[in-house]
Amino acid sequence: MKDPKDVLIDCNAVEDIVHACNVASREIRPELRQLLNSIFTSYLCRFGIAGVFERLHNKTVAQAIAEYDADESVKPVISGEVDGLKFELFGKPEGHTGGMSNAEIQMSKE
Repeated sequence: MKDPKDVLIDCNAVEDIVHACNVASREIRPELRQLLNSIFTSYLCRFGIAGVFERLHNKTVAQAIAEYDADESVKPVISGEVDGLKFELFGKPEGHTGGMSNAEIQMSKE
């Protein structure tokens, strides 16, 4: 496994960021792979795929981890369990149109 300082998330276009993160993930230790995946998912939920690209492209894994603030990560609007299946529902990313807002999701629960 490579040092995270030496693994670059290398891409030049939004549509390549998922592949670039997957390639980088294969080169690092499992615990860092899991952390990178959590960072990717958090950014995706909050900012959409373009936001993931803005924050991760052409950075090393070490840079991505150092710049990530877990306290700012998105929290689920609803979570629960149905027939043994756990789920979490998140609101739409900032600046995106369509879908339900957090307020609409809360209202639909009632």
